[in-house]
Parts: sequence; C-alpha cells; structure tokens
Amino acid sequence: MEENFNKKQYELFFGGSVSNYFNGHTDLYLGDKDFVFADKGSDLDPGIHITAEIKKVGVTGFKGKKLTLNQAREYSATVGIIDNLGRTMLSYFFEYHSEVKNPYVIVTPFKSSQGNKRNASDYLNLNLSRMLYVDKDDQFCRWLSGDRYAGVKPKNPLQTI
Repeated sequence: MEENFNKKQYELFFGGSVSNYFNGHTDLYLGDKDFVFADKGSDLDPGIHITAEIKKVGVTGFKGKKLTLNQAREYSATVGIIDNLGRTMLSYFFEYHSEVKNPYVIVTPFKSSQGNKRNASDYLNLNLSRMLYVDKDDQFCRWLSGDRYAGVKPKNPLQTI
C-alpha cells in the first residue's frame, strides 16, 4: 500500500486489505468521502476511470446525510467522458453495509446527465444495481476489475437516497 493513501478511509471501507486483483495494476485513491479507481489500461484498451459516492450503513440503519441532488448532478455529469489518458469515466453510488455478518456494497451506476431532474434518485440507474459481498468470493474486487456478472440484484431498496 502506498503511503499517500488516506489510511483512515482506506481501513473504513476495505478493512485494510486490497484484493490481489489490484496489486501493481491500478492507481487507487480514497478521498474524504469519494472513491476513485482508475486502471492503467493498455495500447488496445485505455481502460476505465471510476468515481463513486460512498454512503455507509450501520447495524441500526442509515442516519447520516443522504445522497443530495447536487452530488447526484455532479457525478452524473462525468458519465461517459473520456479523460486525458483516454479512459472512459463512469460514476457509481456505493451503499456500503459494513456492520452486517457478511459486509456488502450495493453498487448503482449514475445515468449520463440529460435534462433537469428534481430528485437525486432520478440520476441513478436503479435497474442496474448489484449487491456485492466485500469478503465473500471477493465479489466487490472482482466487479471493480471488470467482472460485471459478480453479485446479484439487490432485494431491498437503497436506504441512502
């Protein structure tokens, strides 16, 4: 792990461990509340650049600040843009259920910003949500590394929108 990581956020979200899928292959940064993942790609495939908003849900449910309309607009505005290294930018909403027996993340993509929407949930493609276990079968890390078949469709609605 590089020293420039925000160690507190890293441990909060990943429990201090990174999958072997990432070792030496990616640049990974966790900011104050956002997740940024960018793979290095190759000459044939420039790769992807993922940003995500993380909302953490505890044992008793969610009591923090929900996804705001402005946050949803900001993340949605970058969907599909090609960055300066030729990577396609994608934005996701991560609802992290950390204090359950098998911690999991519900990953929901933001839609490309089109028109003027009135609710934060209007910017999310809820039909494409995936529930991914963090520790079990390394589902979350497999999903990040490109396995879009990992996980299942969530049974319950998001608590943080």
